Amino acid sequence: MMKKNMFLISTVLAISLLFSFSIENKAIAAETIKIGAVLPLADITGKDASRSMQLAVKQINAAGGLLGRQVELVLVDDEGMPDKALAAIEKLVNTDKVDVIVGGVGNAVTMEIAPLLKRYQKITVWTGASSNKVDQALEGQNWFFHLHAWDYELGPYYERIWREIVQKYPAVKKKIIYVFYREDPLGSDIYNVSVPVAQANLNMLKGEAYQDAADFPALLKNVVKFNPNIFIWDGSEKDAAPILEAAKNYGFAPPVFLGKSVATWPADFGKQVGSEGVMFYSFWHESMKDRNKPCLEYIDAFGKEFKETPATYFGPLAYSNIMIVADAIKKAGSLEREVLISTLAATKYDSPLGDTIAFNRSLGVTHQAPIYPKLFQWQSGSVKIIWPWELATGKLIYPFPAQSFNPPPSLEEEEPLPPPPPAKTAAPKPKPAVKSTPKPAAAPVKSVAPVAKPKPTAPASKPAPKPTAVAPTPTPAPAPAPAPAPPPVAPAPKPAPAVPEAPAANMAGAWAVDVVTPQGPGHPYFDLKQQGNKLTGNYVGTFGESSVGGSV
Repeated sequence: MMKKNMFLISTVLAISLLFSFSIENKAIAAETIKIGAVLPLADITGKDASRSMQLAVKQINAAGGLLGRQVELVLVDDEGMPDKALAAIEKLVNTDKVDVIVGGVGNAVTMEIAPLLKRYQKITVWTGASSNKVDQALEGQNWFFHLHAWDYELGPYYERIWREIVQKYPAVKKKIIYVFYREDPLGSDIYNVSVPVAQANLNMLKGEAYQDAADFPALLKNVVKFNPNIFIWDGSEKDAAPILEAAKNYGFAPPVFLGKSVATWPADFGKQVGSEGVMFYSFWHESMKDRNKPCLEYIDAFGKEFKETPATYFGPLAYSNIMIVADAIKKAGSLEREVLISTLAATKYDSPLGDTIAFNRSLGVTHQAPIYPKLFQWQSGSVKIIWPWELATGKLIYPFPAQSFNPPPSLEEEEPLPPPPPAKTAAPKPKPAVKSTPKPAAAPVKSVAPVAKPKPTAPASKPAPKPTAVAPTPTPAPAPAPAPAPPPVAPAPKPAPAVPEAPAANMAGAWAVDVVTPQGPGHPYFDLKQQGNKLTGNYVGTFGESSVGGSV
């Protein structure tokens, strides 16, 4: 009886243990890997980004998830407002307990949440923000990974684009550049960081800020006088048609008419009269699907899921964001913090943006991706890729054809209206006077010819040397008088010894340098010490860290 009771108790215990293990395993299996995203969902950039992230997560889960678990995307709308973004980060970290934070679009939002991100130090892979202020705010944070290019990286990269274009198309001129930029922090920052790049490349650069499209007609009067090789307007989608219309009406047709920092373009812009030959920079355009397999696959999947095409480059950028995180988790085999950070740092991902994403150090951020703009051009109502050459789908149209543009204004038309009429009425009167003057002018010319004959006065110059020969005898007497004059001049050379006393150029200190190589732009950092003309110090950049030496 005792044995039977013991057997019964052990059986019940075994069953209960198995049952508890089963419940625990189901609970573990039910847990999801949470990725928290912060985006302005009502904005077109946020809409494209959120949809693309949802698409990526759906594809990952359909393929079995990660680490045997499903992936959950927790989306929070920051509405493009810094205070909303702060609340979003608090929610994702403390309430939703996310494993990784992704997303982000604007500079202002990212600057506001940077201190909070630094407090929690949650692994973050960020799509947006371009200001060097953000780069500085998150300097050295090894848990922060950034995808979008910084504003100070773009200037050298644009210079590289045009240098290669001029090599291929020698007729293209690029030295005189005029920029219209929106009067806001983003527009001002981008223009200000481009000024030293222009100076370094010996370009003439001038810029003017505008508040809205109503400013364009007045500003065009100034740009016409500057006569630029390249005209750039740096604005938003709503400015595209008005700036083209204003230029068409005014007759302003520069050799290059180019849009910059335009996240999207009006759907019918290519049908607008005068759009032929308009160029623009962008990180991505759907036309890249013809030359890039990851882009084609992304476009097809997005179209099937949402029945349309993403309008902005934040779509493929956000899609890449999720896929980079997923690949790292899969390769790391866990969510352990340090292991995941080192795996993310070793990322090499062929993205639908046409770039292979791999992280390097920027001036501030430890992990920065090299995603850079391409050059596109509107041709026959559609968009063609002009550069880089390996992605090109069309040849450059140059100069800007300016179809249906009004005739360009003459310089006289730029002057105030009152002066021109008198100039025109006065002009015919002097003309007869001019005709009468040439006749007397001929007479003096003839009279000058005989004057040349009295050159027998030349012998008079020969007697002159005789007095000069006599002059030497009286000259010694006055010679002592000028002699005292030199002494006051003598002190002048004394400043010369001051030259060796002046110190050599001081190169000591921290130097952040922008360089452009055939492989792309670089941003090395030097910390230099100087003794006399000798330099020593350290280098930090794409190639790691090293000691350096040289001389001034």
